[in-house]
Amino acid sequence: MKKEWFSIFILVLLLHSCRTAEINTLSNESISTENGSPPATFEVSPETSTPTTENQSPEFTPEPCDLSHAGFLFVDDGKLYKFEGCEKTMIPVDLGAAGEIYDTALLDRRLYIISDLGFFQADLSSADFIEIKEFSAPVLYCRLAVITGLERIAFSCSFDDPEAEFNIGTRVGIYNVAEEILQELPFFHRGTRFIGSSQDTEEIYTLSLGQDPEFREITRINLATQQVVGTINVEGNNLAEISPDHRYLATTNFLYENDSTKPIINLYDLTKPDDPLTESSVLPVPLDYVENFVWGNAGELVLLLKEGDPWNSDPDIAKVWEYSNETGEWQPSVEITGQGASIVSIDPSGRWLLIHFYSKDEARLVDLENMRVYRIDYPSSAEFTGWVSK
Repeated sequence: MKKEWFSIFILVLLLHSCRTAEINTLSNESISTENGSPPATFEVSPETSTPTTENQSPEFTPEPCDLSHAGFLFVDDGKLYKFEGCEKTMIPVDLGAAGEIYDTALLDRRLYIISDLGFFQADLSSADFIEIKEFSAPVLYCRLAVITGLERIAFSCSFDDPEAEFNIGTRVGIYNVAEEILQELPFFHRGTRFIGSSQDTEEIYTLSLGQDPEFREITRINLATQQVVGTINVEGNNLAEISPDHRYLATTNFLYENDSTKPIINLYDLTKPDDPLTESSVLPVPLDYVENFVWGNAGELVLLLKEGDPWNSDPDIAKVWEYSNETGEWQPSVEITGQGASIVSIDPSGRWLLIHFYSKDEARLVDLENMRVYRIDYPSSAEFTGWVSK
């Protein structure tokens, strides 16, 4: 019974990790949406509200809809959509053969899909659909990530594993897009998450998940030999993301001192594996916790903060803050209203932040340059695929 309980706990943790942010650097090319059908118009709210923090903008902008610079793809109910200029259009690619889709990623005009049936590729120019890997055993959950600068797609999938301590094992695969070769690492008899690659792209990093959300190290695996070459000591609690330049790892954790608990952000320099810790910073509002975060393109962290206990509360107000890795300074941005808010992704320019809700079929597009927030229709069940431009 104890093993079963721990298995359920780890599965929930893996599901939460897959929904938070990873942080994929995706193709910035435009995608054609010619399908002969008129586009469906998204609702953009003209409402305004009063901010509660100095220098923060209203939750909704009174400006007319002008989102021509923000475009992205997402999958919902087995169909692929493009959002651009306050409109969505369906892209005519048949995804029905993929089964239940867990995650998607975009690279070089190709859509990569991980599902309960396997790993697939859909060409958005020709609409060709091919199977890269078929799963023979039932899959619990999967996630995808683009390995920046290496033209590779990584997946990590969890399976039932009676040999694992908590009955969950993980398969990690690396797909070489140019050579069309899939490398599968030796099976992990534990919960494992792929989190990124080294600056020289010779190694990949995985994070082992135990019976609780805390972790103490990441594992270094040589991509060529597929062998473990070492570990890096880090400390974190649930969240870990690698910067776009592959140099830094950011984690969330808690500082315990004088009978108080303070949420903190830890920064690690992965080019110094023997002594990686570079910074620990307490959150600007001590009663807040980090729901999730992403790295901006200038090396800053963009975080969604909420007040209360991360395990027992989900407040109606969430706050977007930015943290500078160079100066160590915190800067408030905007407030978001609604339960279940979570960051989905930030676009390659670092200007647009997409936030969705688990509790309702809408999202917020945050213009970080002008501190404006736009409300758009966005299914709560949608799987974000990648950012595109005209």
